[in-house]
Amino acid sequence: MHEHIIIDYVFSVWVENTALVDTLVAKTRTWEEVHNMSFTYDGVPLLAMLDEYAMLRHERQEEKRRMRVSFTYVMITIIDSQINYLSIC
Repeated sequence: MHEHIIIDYVFSVWVENTALVDTLVAKTRTWEEVHNMSFTYDGVPLLAMLDEYAMLRHERQEEKRRMRVSFTYVMITIIDSQINYLSIC
């Protein structure tokens, strides 16, 4: 019952976070164009940090997708073996 509420909340936070990062990238690029310099945080260009964050987020999403596909394949294999076993009996 409550699992779907948690999933909805996590998804909404993820969407908000994605939108926040996209907005921050756009505003940082605009600022850099206007000031003709790189916006840095602790000496590191902010756009480089955000690009790294986006890349890591994409890698995590791909890993989750691969895990779902792998799990599905394992479950199909198990079910097929059970069906074959039952049909032999």
